[in-house]
Amino acid sequence: MPILLTDDLAVREAAKGLNLTPVGSLGVVAKAYRLQDISLTDAERHIVDLYEVSSLFVTRAIVELAIERLDERSERD
Repeated sequence: MPILLTDDLAVREAAKGLNLTPVGSLGVVAKAYRLQDISLTDAERHIVDLYEVSSLFVTRAIVELAIERLDERSERD
């Protein structure tokens, strides 16, 4: 299925209606980690930067959940 890179909620919903898989910034970082393009430390730093540095609206709870899932994946590998 084709993907569409976007963090915009309305665009994400529209993409689903067009049979596109919306992938946001957090998803891009997670995918890079899963593909071993970046380390766990770098992935965690990039996710925190999305919260602390970027203009992306993301809650601290989502950041913590994303990092928790990365950590779970690293424990399985």
